[in-house]
Amino acid sequence: MRRRGKRISQPRKRKAWTVKEKLEALDRLKSGMMGKSTLRGEGLERKHLKTAQDNLLDRAVFVWFTQERSDSTPISGDIIRKQAEKLKKDLNFRHSGRDASAHQGNKFKASSGWLNHFKKRHGIRQVTISGETRSADIKACDEYPLKLQEIIIEGSYAPEQIYNADETGLCYHMLPDRTLASRTKEQKAEGFKVIKERLTILFCVNKTGSHKLKPLCIGKSRSPGAFHHKNMDSLLFIYCHSKNVWMTLDIFEEWFNKYFVPAVRSHLRRQNLEPKALLLLDNCPAHSPVETLTSKDGKIKVSYLPKNTTFKIQPFNQGILATFKMNYHKALVKKIVEDNSSITDVIKKLNLLDVFNLGETAWLGITLSMIQK
Repeated sequence: MRRRGKRISQPRKRKAWTVKEKLEALDRLKSGMMGKSTLRGEGLERKHLKTAQDNLLDRAVFVWFTQERSDSTPISGDIIRKQAEKLKKDLNFRHSGRDASAHQGNKFKASSGWLNHFKKRHGIRQVTISGETRSADIKACDEYPLKLQEIIIEGSYAPEQIYNADETGLCYHMLPDRTLASRTKEQKAEGFKVIKERLTILFCVNKTGSHKLKPLCIGKSRSPGAFHHKNMDSLLFIYCHSKNVWMTLDIFEEWFNKYFVPAVRSHLRRQNLEPKALLLLDNCPAHSPVETLTSKDGKIKVSYLPKNTTFKIQPFNQGILATFKMNYHKALVKKIVEDNSSITDVIKKLNLLDVFNLGETAWLGITLSMIQK
């Protein structure tokens, strides 16, 4: 007799739900259209629902994440980790009442490992969103000019009193990624090791182009060696540092209160204008709420562009930032040509003071006509 072999069951592949599918499931669960047990039929195994050490925290973080992404808010891994720690603290407080000491010995730390597990559990492949990947909100783009005009009329702002600020990243060692080579000697160009050191630069200018503020440069080093024994006030750029070279809420608030407000007041007084101003900003998570970014006298304030419209209506995105980078790389190439050293040596020796000098040339190359467009 032929023995009947045992059927070997194949392990069921776990499905990674999309954000849309999870939101729909959550909506049905909340509305009572679907019971918790039904979730198993939707591809969520009961055992998989219990993989997180803290199910309540995991669910709270994911709900927050999906809400933010539904508004096209760019979210980085660090932002998720910080939000998780904040939510954990809030949950502990709610469960322990006002006895905060009950959880002092059990402080939750959202590590890189925790973030990786969170992303895997929810099928999040790309957390850092560089730029707006969704199509611009056409309706909001069409409606905003009228809304902005109402704000300007209500505040009686002159063009001189309307400002715009925006950040951009600059890989300051970068050279063009294409090169010419002799076909007879080189069928393939030798690889050039790219130094990917990066800065974040915040630019700000008024509508007429008559007031170009000192750009704010964010680097990684707390005290760059190139600036030792250097009078920082004599430089065109303001320098500060952050761990990831990113703009943060604290840095932006300090820039607004310490640099922007005094510089605007000084400029407008020289123009015999009332020291009041409106600063237009995009919806970057590092920009503080409107009520936080207001001068003490209430005369200098901000207005945010509608979410998911930055690419279309952000003034700095209409060629100014691209021209700055083009000017910078032209200045870098000129420096390389004028130096007697090899390209590799020039790039390796490039320090932040050199970058500031090249950046000054690039920023001064932004003309009035370009800004006024």
